[in-house]
Amino acid sequence: YLLISFFIGIIVLIGIYISSTIKKNQIQNIEANIIYKKNLTDSLSKQFKYKSNNQSWFYEKFNSKVSNHYKSYDKLWERLENLSLEDSIEYKWNNYWDKSLISFNNEMGFNNPKEFNDFIAKNSLTKNDKYNKELSTKIGIEITILEKSKIQIINKIFAPQIQSEYGKLAIIISLTILFGIRYLYHTIKWSVRILRQK
Repeated sequence: YLLISFFIGIIVLIGIYISSTIKKNQIQNIEANIIYKKNLTDSLSKQFKYKSNNQSWFYEKFNSKVSNHYKSYDKLWERLENLSLEDSIEYKWNNYWDKSLISFNNEMGFNNPKEFNDFIAKNSLTKNDKYNKELSTKIGIEITILEKSKIQIINKIFAPQIQSEYGKLAIIISLTILFGIRYLYHTIKWSVRILRQK
């Protein structure tokens, strides 16, 4: 009975080890998927971030030195983009904007209307930039779900010490059950023998 109990304990340990190994492989696959998706989101949102950062940079400078009329960088950029699309930058520069605004543009490194217009065109968000940013956000949600799934699997893996405790527990339980069965078997056998004698 001791041998059978020990065998059962070994089977339990092997089962726990196999289960833990499968879970560890799942975690490795999830981690690889997370890395791939993070690289993908970085790639997809790169242009959007680059242009948005430049827009924000220009807004901060404009807001501090020229006017705080625009409450956010995207509002200022919307105005600049419209002027650029209407080919009004050169006209405004030469005929409408005052010297302080021209001086500000010069300080920012724009020596003429064409340079300023090129800066606006280069940093305006395209439909593709916006689409890639949306796609990046969706993939970001997928990454969050994968990370939660990874944590759940990690929590299901038993530490080596707990694995050995379960193995010992299986041996003790199986010994108890087998001893009980053995005792019950001998009791029934003895009872049948007594009944036959009567």
